[in-house]
Amino acid sequence: HPDDAIGATATAMATTGAGTRPRLTSTEPITNSDRTPVTPYVLTYGHPRVDGTLSSWSTASIAGLADLRPSQVVGIPGWTPANLSARIYTMWDERYFYLAADVRDQTFNYAPIGFNMYMGDSVQYGWGMDANAWLRDTGQNRYNVTAGLTHQGPANFQYNLLGPWTDMLVQIKPDAASGDLIYTTAVPWSRLGNYMPKVGNQFAFNLI
Repeated sequence: HPDDAIGATATAMATTGAGTRPRLTSTEPITNSDRTPVTPYVLTYGHPRVDGTLSSWSTASIAGLADLRPSQVVGIPGWTPANLSARIYTMWDERYFYLAADVRDQTFNYAPIGFNMYMGDSVQYGWGMDANAWLRDTGQNRYNVTAGLTHQGPANFQYNLLGPWTDMLVQIKPDAASGDLIYTTAVPWSRLGNYMPKVGNQFAFNLI
C-alpha cells in the first residue's frame, strides 16, 4: 500500500573510556527513531504494449524512485531529481513479466551492445525464482538481463547466456513532451526457469 512505511528505533547506552573496555557512565539511554516509505513490489495483471510509451501502463504497479531525499542517494554527489530519477512500472500475464521505466536524466549516454551494456544508460534486472536463489544465492534459478538504448537501437544482454534474449521485447524512446527516456520491456516467463505465474506466487527481484 502506498502509505506503508518501515519504522525503526535504536537505543544505545552512553559510555566513556579508552581502549577496549569502555566504562558505563550513565543509565539514561540514547534513543533515535525514523521512518522511511516502503517501495511496493507487487505486479498487477495486464497486457501493456511494448512500444516506448506509457499510454497502456495506467493500471500498472508503480515504484516511485523520483521522490527520494538526497540522504537516500549514495555515490552521486550533487544528486537532484532532475539529474537522475525514475518511476518503475510492473505488470504480468501468463506469458510475460512486463517492466517499464520513466527515467529523467540531464545527460544521456548510449549503452554499448553486448557485455558492457551496463556501462551506458540502461536498466538492469535480477530475479531469484525460488528460495535457494533468494535466501542462499545458490541454484540455477537466478537470472539477470540489461536493457538499453544503443546507437543501433534498443537491445538487451543476458549474463547467464552471455548474449541477448532474442524473444525479450524491448522498445526504448525519448518522450517528446518531457524529454524523459521511456523503457518498455517484456520478458517471457519461459526465460525464467519456466516459473509458473499465478496470483499469490512470489519471487525475488531487484533493479539497477
